[in-house]
Amino acid sequence: MMPNWKPKADAMYAVLVESIRIDGKPRQKTIKYLGYIVTDRINSPYPAKEFWASAEKGLSELDLSPEVRDKIIADLKKVVPIPTKKDVEKAHKEAEKMMSELKMMLKFR
Repeated sequence: MMPNWKPKADAMYAVLVESIRIDGKPRQKTIKYLGYIVTDRINSPYPAKEFWASAEKGLSELDLSPEVRDKIIADLKKVVPIPTKKDVEKAHKEAEKMMSELKMMLKFR
């Protein structure tokens, strides 16, 4: 099993696939949808955090060995880095600051 990325408009969808043969021809069978992320937001903490929450949920629903699960996670991390708690907190503070500034601007209109 391995993750496969499917592009769609401005986003990418991660699905877990398994290689099988049908009539002697190689095919990929979709096992589980893992999540999506907007392409230009891959390195943003909030969208990445949401992607990883979805991926973790999908993986937890499967009976995977720790080795297979770790390999899948490593492959996913090559595309969408797991945001650190510090990254998420920093993004949250920046969002709060922006909201405060917007409120001030609207107040003086």
